[in-house]
Amino acid sequence: MMDDGAILHPFELEAPVEVQDWLYKLACAADLDAFLSSLAGFIEFYWGFNYLGIQVLNNERNCLEFFNCYSSLPVDDPCREAISQDVPLRSRASISALIALRKKTFYADIDHHGGSDEELPEIDRLAIVALNAHDNLLIPIIGENSKALGVMHLISRNRSLHLKKSESDSIRQFIDGLAEKIRTYLDKIELERFHARKHKQAELTRRINSTIELTELLDLMANEIQNTDYFD
Repeated sequence: MMDDGAILHPFELEAPVEVQDWLYKLACAADLDAFLSSLAGFIEFYWGFNYLGIQVLNNERNCLEFFNCYSSLPVDDPCREAISQDVPLRSRASISALIALRKKTFYADIDHHGGSDEELPEIDRLAIVALNAHDNLLIPIIGENSKALGVMHLISRNRSLHLKKSESDSIRQFIDGLAEKIRTYLDKIELERFHARKHKQAELTRRINSTIELTELLDLMANEIQNTDYFD
């Protein structure tokens, strides 16, 4: 984390060489995973948060889907299970759902306010405990036409940051500047999934057309049903 003092926005020309190096890594990232990994490292260096998690809005399922998380501290299987739950897009389901709906930043100094508040949705309380979270900053990722793309979780694990409002505002401004870059990566992922589905459908059609025996056809259809996620 950079030394205390006057807040310097990362995009300012007089930013330190280390900051410029991080920004170069962000600009050159090959995909969303590499981009977010670099972003997590930069945010820890610049603001001290050592965990970054991303939930992406799925309009068809009307929920926030867990994409991935990045942390300089270990994330074991029980911890990942607690933080990787998909969240229905209902305001009472989770704070992250509320953030996506209202498109407002939320910051909690958990050491000051307490992390075991019974009023918190269970999914949030479990994540706070699993990560040993001390500070939690949630930022909506807003694309063009004020469309919510998802929610970013910045968490300080095992130590307190006691973030100032001016700092949270600076982080929000920074993430807002990256929203279209994130949208581009998400569009690329969706396009790749579309082509994969089309290829699978074409391959299935080919196999059906080349199948003569009824038993083979039934086996093929049964296998396809088993491997298709028809239900949420």
